[in-house]
Amino acid sequence: VKVEAGYDDDTPADGGKVALTTGDGKAVADGKLDDRGRWATKLPPPGSYVVVVNDIGHRDRVTFTIPEPPPSMTAAPAAPAPEEVT
Repeated sequence: VKVEAGYDDDTPADGGKVALTTGDGKAVADGKLDDRGRWATKLPPPGSYVVVVNDIGHRDRVTFTIPEPPPSMTAAPAAPAPEEVT
């Protein structure tokens, strides 16, 4: 998850607090924006999430969903049933 936050005058929201929670409010990760207004953390498992950025005069909230991965396209097809020999 990558976050970039700034103000209307294009200055970064450096030092702002960032919180990543699940859709139901459980904490996943938190931190502070760097001097360029950026923060990143490892991608959490599939589910619904909320990122909140708080800084002096700045608060933003974004919700997003990480989908389940598609079934593997490289799985070998099932072997045919053996034929009965009489």
